[in-house]
Amino acid sequence: EAALAAAHRELMEEAGLAADTWHVLVDTLTSPGMTDEAIRIFLARDVREVERDVQEHEEAELTTEWVDLDQAVSRAAAGEIENAMCVVGLLAADRAVRNGFTTLRPSDAPWPSQKRA
Repeated sequence: EAALAAAHRELMEEAGLAADTWHVLVDTLTSPGMTDEAIRIFLARDVREVERDVQEHEEAELTTEWVDLDQAVSRAAAGEIENAMCVVGLLAADRAVRNGFTTLRPSDAPWPSQKRA
């Protein structure tokens, strides 16, 4: 499954949302030297609620809440958010906002590190 298609699907499954605008937020390697796993984090904007197809998997017990980006970054800095990919995404989103979204790459931008994965 292509990364952008997976992002669309995950946003719907886990948050019950769809987005009209997508950009690459950041690409990262989870543990260089130990694994070749590459992660692409997208920024979804112009979001709207859609019917959530709740599965019998981890999505069945998920709850969601809107949190201001500044608050989320503060929570990450305070150690309340420990998921590394979430922290990377939050910091990259904060940077994108501060730059007026001018540094974002298109959703189909080349992804050289994916070839290693």
